[in-house]
This record gives sequence, C-alpha cells and structure tokens, in this order.
Amino acid sequence: MGDSVIVFVLEKLLRLVEEEATVFDGVKDQVTLLQNHLRMINAFLQNSEKERDENDVVKEVFMDQMRDVSREAEDVIDKHISYVKKQSMRKFVGNPLKYRDHVHDVADTITSINKKIQEILKHKETYVTKAALSNPHAGDHHHHHHKQYSLDRSKSKIERDDAVGFSHHMKTLIDQLLDQNIPQRDVISIIGTGGLGKTKLARKIYDTVGARSTYFKCCVWVYGCREFKPRDWLLCILNRMELPKGKRKIQDMSLDELKKTLIECLQGKRYFVVMDSMWKTGVWNTIKSAFPKDENGSRVLITCREKVVSIEDSKTPPYFLPFLDDDESWELLCNNVFHGAQCPDDLETIGRQLSQSCKGLPLSIVVLADLLKHVELSHWTWSKYIGNVNSYLTEDKTRCLDVMAESYTHLPGHLKSCFLSLGLFPKDFEISVRQITELWSAEGFIQANDTREVVNVAEDYLMELINRSLIQVASRRTDGGVKTCRVHDMIRELSKFESAREKFLEVHSNNNARPSTSSVSSRARRLSIHGNTSQYISSDANCDESSAHSLLLFGQRNMFETKHWQKIFRSFLYIRILYLWEVHMNSIPKEIDNLIYLKYIRIWSDGLLKITSLPATICNLGYLETIDITGYIKDCLPKGIWRLKRLRHLRVSKRLRLPDPPRRRRGDRHDHTLSNLRILSGLAVDKKTKLLMAKHKFPNVKKLHLVYDIKKNMNQVQMAQLLESLENLKQLKSLKLTGFAEFESRPNLFPSTLDKITFVSSYLELEHFKILAGLSNLRILKMRKTYGSSSILSCSNGDFPNLEFFEMTSLNITSWELEKGAMRNLQRLVIKECYELRNLSNELYSLPKLQVIEVSRMSGYFTRLLMELNTEDAKFKLVIDSNP
Repeated sequence: MGDSVIVFVLEKLLRLVEEEATVFDGVKDQVTLLQNHLRMINAFLQNSEKERDENDVVKEVFMDQMRDVSREAEDVIDKHISYVKKQSMRKFVGNPLKYRDHVHDVADTITSINKKIQEILKHKETYVTKAALSNPHAGDHHHHHHKQYSLDRSKSKIERDDAVGFSHHMKTLIDQLLDQNIPQRDVISIIGTGGLGKTKLARKIYDTVGARSTYFKCCVWVYGCREFKPRDWLLCILNRMELPKGKRKIQDMSLDELKKTLIECLQGKRYFVVMDSMWKTGVWNTIKSAFPKDENGSRVLITCREKVVSIEDSKTPPYFLPFLDDDESWELLCNNVFHGAQCPDDLETIGRQLSQSCKGLPLSIVVLADLLKHVELSHWTWSKYIGNVNSYLTEDKTRCLDVMAESYTHLPGHLKSCFLSLGLFPKDFEISVRQITELWSAEGFIQANDTREVVNVAEDYLMELINRSLIQVASRRTDGGVKTCRVHDMIRELSKFESAREKFLEVHSNNNARPSTSSVSSRARRLSIHGNTSQYISSDANCDESSAHSLLLFGQRNMFETKHWQKIFRSFLYIRILYLWEVHMNSIPKEIDNLIYLKYIRIWSDGLLKITSLPATICNLGYLETIDITGYIKDCLPKGIWRLKRLRHLRVSKRLRLPDPPRRRRGDRHDHTLSNLRILSGLAVDKKTKLLMAKHKFPNVKKLHLVYDIKKNMNQVQMAQLLESLENLKQLKSLKLTGFAEFESRPNLFPSTLDKITFVSSYLELEHFKILAGLSNLRILKMRKTYGSSSILSCSNGDFPNLEFFEMTSLNITSWELEKGAMRNLQRLVIKECYELRNLSNELYSLPKLQVIEVSRMSGYFTRLLMELNTEDAKFKLVIDSNP
C-alpha cells in the first residue's frame, strides 16, 4: 500500500498552505478546517504504515479514497493560489465580481472536500474493525510466514535450475571463507538485487565448504525474510542445532537468553553459519554478540539486497554480485529452454537477442525460458517477443515482479517517492545524479534540516537506493562519488507498476497507445513522454487542463515551436518541473510566467542551443530554483533575475551574462541579492564582474564556472583583480575557468576555500601553478589545454599537501619535476594528449597514496617509459588507453 506516498502528498500540501497563508482571504475558515482534516488523515496514515497488512483489501479501498480526496484538495489549492498570484501580477485591476465568484467557487469546493473527509474519518473505525476481522491472526502473520517462506524459497525457479556464471564468484568467496590470514570470526556479505541468484550461490558455497566438508565443525543454514526480527534469526539457528542438555524450550526464552544459548552451542567450535535474505540493517548489530569471536577461522555468510554489516564488523569487504554478461545470459536461457540439447542454428541469433533483453538478470531469463518452452520453437514465433520482453515477463506479476516488489515494499517512506520517480526516464537512460537530486528537491521529496542542505540529503537518499540494489552506478566523479546511474529494466518495470497503482506517474511513448485526454488530466501527477514529443504535445486531442506537477519530454531532436509552448501554457498550468530533452529551440515565450509554480526548467540538446534571450516574465516565477540550459543565451539576462530569491542553480553551459543589479532606493524592500544561489555556471566575465563579487550579490555560491569573452578585452591587471575578487565568495568550493587570457601573478589569486579547480583553454604560467600549490584545501586539479611560456612543471617539497586527483590534458610541457614531499596525498593521476612530455620524476613512483595512473593518447616513447617503470612491486595500477 502507498501510505507513505499519500503522506508525502499531504505533508507537501500542508507546507504549501502554510507558506501561502496570505492568499486565502475569503476562504480562511474552510482552509483551516481542511488543514485540520488533512493533519488527522496524515497522523492516521503514518500510524497505519507501521501496522499495515499487505493483503488487506478493505484497507486498500480506504487508502484509495484518502488518496483521491487528498489530490482533490491539492488541485483546488493549486488553482486558487495560481489565480490570486496571476491577478497580483497584472498591471490593471481585475474584475471584482469575477474574483468574488472565484472565491465562492473555491469555498464551495473546499466545503465539499471537507464533507468527504468527514465521511471518511467517520467510517475510519469501521474500516479498522473490518480489517481486523478479515485477518484475526494478523499478530501471528510473520511467524506463519517464516515456515511458508522457507518452503517457497526451496521451490523457486532460480533454485531449481542450473546456475550459470558462478565459478569465479564461488572461488573468490570460498577463498575468503578459508582465508587463514583472518583467524578472527569474519562476516561476509553477498549483496545484489532480487533475482540475481544470491541464494543459489550461497547454497553452492555452503554445500562445498560447509555440509560436505570437515573444515567447519558446525554448519548451519537458515532462510529469512523481511519480517524477521533478531529473535527470529536466533530461533531459526538454534532450531537447527543440538542444544545443551537441560535447556528449556527456546521458544520461551528472552532475546538475551537466546544469545547466551547460541554462544554455548558455538563456543570453541569452528562454525559456518549462512543467513539467507537478511533485510534490516539493525539486525546483525543486535545479534552479533551471540557469535563467539574465537580465533579459529569461524565465518558468517549473509545474503542481502542492501548493506547490512558495518565495515567495523567485517575484515572482508561486501561482495556485490554482478549481472550476467551476454554469453552467460545465453547459456542460462539455453539450459532452461533446451535442457542440455543443442539450440537449433536458426534460433541462436534471435535467442541471443532475447536473452540480452533481460540485461543479465537470471530471474528474468528463467521466466523468459519458461515462456519460450511453451511456444513453437521457430524463428517467426520467437521474433514476436523482440522489443517486448519486459511486457511479457511482467504480465504474470507473481512470477517476476513479486520478487522485485519486496524491495519496494521494504523501503522506508522517505525513499518511496524518490524510487517511483525513476520510472519517468526512458529505458537504458543514463541519469545524472545532479539532475535527479535537483528533481527530487523541486518535487519536495527532500527536506533540508538545520545542519544539512537539500543536495546533501538528496545524495544520501540516492546512496540508500544504490545500497539497496535498486539503482546501478554508471559512472563516477573525479572524487569517487556517483556521477551517473541507471536502472535495470525489471526495476524500471517495478517502478512503473507501483506508480500505476499509486497513480503516481504516467509514461507514454511511441511503443504504447496515446492516452485519452481524461486519463492524462485526471490521473497523472507526473507525465513523461518518450519519442515524438512534438506530435504528442501538439495534439488537439490532449488540450484539456492537466493536473500534472511534472512534465518530462524526451524527444528525438524535434523542433520545439511556439505551438508546443502554447500547449504547455494552456494545459499544464500547475507543473513544478519542465524537463525538455533532445529538443531544438531558439526562444522561450514570454507566457512562461503562466507556469506560476515552476521550480525547475531544464532544456538539453546534443547540439548547442542558441537562445536569443530569456523573457523578462521568467522573473515573475517566484518558486523558481533551477534554470539549466545547454548552449548560449545571446542577450543579457533580464534585470528582474535579481528578484528570484529561491534560485539555487543557474546553468548555461556556454555563456550567460548577468545584468547590473538595480540600485537600492530608499524604501526598496528588495536587496537584489541571490542569497540562495549555490551553482552559477557559464557566467561571461567583463570589467564589471568583480563588482558583483565585491558587493556580495551571490554570497553563498559553492560552484562557479567563469567564461572569458575575448571581445571584452580585459588586461592582465583587470583579470587578476577579477580572480582576487573571488575571495568574497566565502562558500566557494569548486571553480572552473574557461578561455581565460593572461593575468598577473598575485599571492591571493585563488580563494583558500577551494577544493577543486579546473582550467580549460586558459593561460597558466609556472608562477600561477606555484600559487595553486599553496592551497591547503585543494583536492582536485584539472588542467586542460592550458598554455604558458614554461615547458616545465615543477613541484617542491610541501606543494599541494592535500591534492588527491591531478589531470593534465593537452599541455605543451616536456618535463614534470616532483620533489620528495610534494603531492604526498595524490591518489589518482591522469595524463592525456601531452605529446611533448618526455620526462617524469622518479619520485612519482614513491608517492605513498598513489593508486592509479591513467594514460591515453600519448607518444610511444612516453608509454614505453611508463611500462618499464611499472614493475610488479609498484603499489599503483597503470591504465594505458591505446585508442587514438
């Protein structure tokens, strides 16, 4: 049930009503009553989330009613706030009779909603009573489930069929289990998403080194489930052991007594305990004291979908079970379709295509094999499934999605909406972590607290989903953080399935039928369109008003014309998010301020967009937090940009120009300062830019990208003064300079707060390099196509004391000299296209923390030099990319 999703809607609505309290004159009493009702529903839902029963159909109906009435309330509040704000934006006085009629309609609607809520609340006890009567043994539910779970697991498809691709994993894990260099009791975790075959792998390991070996004197295997509590795990383990004489029934023991009993059973023995399917992170911490730490090589093996064992409790890092590769996928499909017989030649090519469609998930492959076994073995029959494998696999939900759905059901409430939103993105889409976290923030999924900003909390949420095997890491940032991620097809199907049930989002693409107008306007809070977005968005059949809060369009390099904008302004008045991907345009219409709630606008194209100007009306969007555009904005941004007090991210990839801030007049309540701005990217600099820094016009910027326009003709002194003015940005952490011309060398050129600097096509002399070397907080330095008069880079003792990453790309240097004691914390070095580089200091190979040297597109001489120095004793890894 989606208790937590409804709770999120209610909490967001309550926040909105409180923030905009001043617009409810004339309907204050009705809104106050509505707030009280919503708080009551919210409290009931939060309590029911803890006590819910997944099979409670009666309660499910109750939840549907509350979801619908909550969204009705959200709609009327949205419409009223929008109406009042638009009236206030007009320069002429509106018709008072029309306003009175509007207020009357709003009051009637809220009164009707209040009556509905009163009816629901009146029958609340009836629903609860019926739910209890329909399941009189609810208290014993999870104990009954223990027995059933073990039976079900032993009969599962993955358990019955031959596993593929396990030999390497088995060898690695068995070596860890038998490692005599770790005499202490050690805990090894096998982590992976549902359906990967963790249980099968663990069983094979158990049979090899446990039940069929004499190495371990005591071996125990237990199955668990997500309802298992610490006591349940201990009971299951003890039930499979010979208890000390005189012990009373373990079912009557307390948790502490169970721990003591298990210690007695295991003390002095080399034991091997496998706990399959542990869900909760706190369980191991509770029961670990029951496993003696005798230094005799005892081991505990745990399978889980998320990390449940802390680093302190294990000498061995967790083992993340990967997906199958293409050959392993094909082998598993053949094993299950042909059972050892040869695959007909005419089916191999199409069969491999089908197995690859499962993206390496064994569960999907086994279910697909079962489907293929019951149809004609012909090329024509199998070809019908190409491109539609996932839809066939998910038709029978109990076979595939049920296994995956446990991960969703077990998610804490604050992660459920974040997870469901992943279904908005197209299949195989590589999702930017920066973008998804900003989307979550704009949606209101993330709430900042007194000590941490929204972006940090959002990244924590993302890591939780990664640790729960619901998101895959696609690429990493320089500092090792996650840069992009992707979602497995079956996880995406799970997101779409649960979203449909929760009425959370709708996805429409060229592969499915276009929805009716009513389905879009009445159901979808979030709408994502994939494919020919221009055709969809301009369709007259979809012109009714939508209550969507997010609109994402993933195009096919379509031209986005005025008629498409007009459709958005007419039909999607309440969107908070407008995400346009792979569309082409050269302007944004002035009617953009019709989207009064807009918080996030992103426009991306693989070709640079050349937008003449941003309309002045965009400055009327008081909720706006993010403007993100790929390309140029020719004209200066509108003067009203300084009024956007909530703006946090302003990015234009190539160039934007800020207007001079207005002079503050007496009585002016606007301070014309963007105090919430955290990221400013693509800012074109001129002689006035330093004044923006000096006057603290964006004092809390943490990430800044400056672009020099050669037409501005700034001299060396002016350039140096500009860089010195950055010292006024006390929160600045990351700086990128593009196209910077010559500037004087001064001791305070760069702020001491910086931990990352990137130079692109910029002037950089050895004197400037020496200034950088003294920045004690600098961790990341990237030099790309920098130029200067010196052909030598040199680092002295103590230089770059905390630098961890150093990149040199397309530099005209012949030698890099490194004294002992320089760059002592360097971990990763990247050298690309430095064709003149002939000499590296031997001191480089003695750096104590160096882990990786990556080299690509270098001269043959330099590559040979590195390979000769890369001895077997080297502590670092050498990666050479020979591709041109």
